[in-house]
Amino acid sequence: MGLALSHVLLACPGLDVRPTGQDHGRRGVLPAPPRTSAGYRLYDVSIVERIQLARRLQSLGLTLDEIVAALHDRDEGHASCETQRWRLEVALDRIETRIAELTRLRGEVRETLAACMAGMCGLAATPGDMAE
Repeated sequence: MGLALSHVLLACPGLDVRPTGQDHGRRGVLPAPPRTSAGYRLYDVSIVERIQLARRLQSLGLTLDEIVAALHDRDEGHASCETQRWRLEVALDRIETRIAELTRLRGEVRETLAACMAGMCGLAATPGDMAE
């Protein structure tokens, strides 16, 4: 079992444990690590893998609560592709809803920009507005 100091983990490409390492410890993503006499946190290699998994789940659109629950299921031995698939389906639904919202918003911005280019966007001050 190898241990790494928290400042050593900061040098690992694609892995940042600050400040989320502390935040995730409070939320249940990470167990509280032991500390050296100088106060540095010591992380087991399995913690590095756990952080990487949590980051991967986050990049796939899972919320922190969903990540904590997925890791808990994994820790308890209840996680399988079959039992966890729904989490990805929920994340996908959220992403597709957001894409639809952004697509609608993009259309509105394009329409407003076209109106603005024609001098009718409604953003410019009118002579009556400046008198107030």
